[in-house]
Amino acid sequence: MNPQFRPPKRDECDALVELGNSTGIFSPGEAQELLGQTLSDLLDENLPSGHQAHVLVDDATIKGWVYFGPTEHPTVWNLWWIGVDPSFKGQGFGKQLLRFVEESVKANLGRYLIIETSSSDQLRHTRDFYKLQGYDVSHTEPDGYGPAQDKVVFKKQLD
Repeated sequence: MNPQFRPPKRDECDALVELGNSTGIFSPGEAQELLGQTLSDLLDENLPSGHQAHVLVDDATIKGWVYFGPTEHPTVWNLWWIGVDPSFKGQGFGKQLLRFVEESVKANLGRYLIIETSSSDQLRHTRDFYKLQGYDVSHTEPDGYGPAQDKVVFKKQLD
């Protein structure tokens, strides 16, 4: 089967939060508080215009999901979350998700995609992934996510 992208369904929210938990990036309760609430707000249409989430489904299984939207500048978009089920890492799903976001941004006349992440050792592979996909570090905010945890901001101009 070919992978398909589609908006998440309300009855999939718990599974998507669990996917977030399974990455080990979030502390207990954080995935529900951040991801769960965002999905709920999105499905209830309580987020700004243009915000969207999509799941990547292959063989009727959710492989990953993304959440992104425009900033106050319509040509600049943010990718807030991208997640792949850890049991499917290394199979190209992250790259497919990121390409989907980039194409969606371009279709909405966006020119730049911004991705913020942490400087923590745990996210070193994530930062390396973004660099391999053509993203450059725009800037770093010291202690942006707390003491000794800088915020690393990646940026890519979309052609």
